[in-house]
Amino acid sequence: MKNTILVSITAQQSGLELIKTAQQERGSQIFIATVLPKHQPAAERAQALITLNGISQQSGYNIMILYSDFPADTMAMYARSINAGRVITGLPGQGSRSFKNNLALLLPEIPVTTCAGNFVATIPAFSLLNQL
Repeated sequence: MKNTILVSITAQQSGLELIKTAQQERGSQIFIATVLPKHQPAAERAQALITLNGISQQSGYNIMILYSDFPADTMAMYARSINAGRVITGLPGQGSRSFKNNLALLLPEIPVTTCAGNFVATIPAFSLLNQL
């Protein structure tokens, strides 16, 4: 059975590095997804879509684009829908640590790996059943 990895990216070129990290796990099935706000100025949305299209073309992967004002909840639902065994995300930007932390809280059964450059850190899966 293949391990399924979900790579959660934003509309930034650093998404390519996250995809490369996932590719290091040979034999894994890789899904790429991003969450864009439901309401966004047209120029910002267009730029995000252009960047995501470039990442898709360079990496050779399709990118699932999800629209929501609750990115961690939406990504967690998508991770469950594809039976992800691991989620890879980038380092949070200034003041946005809540995405990674909320994702880990919403997916306690799935390890969440954060990486940027040579930095890689994983919040391991956690089950309350193991604590009883």
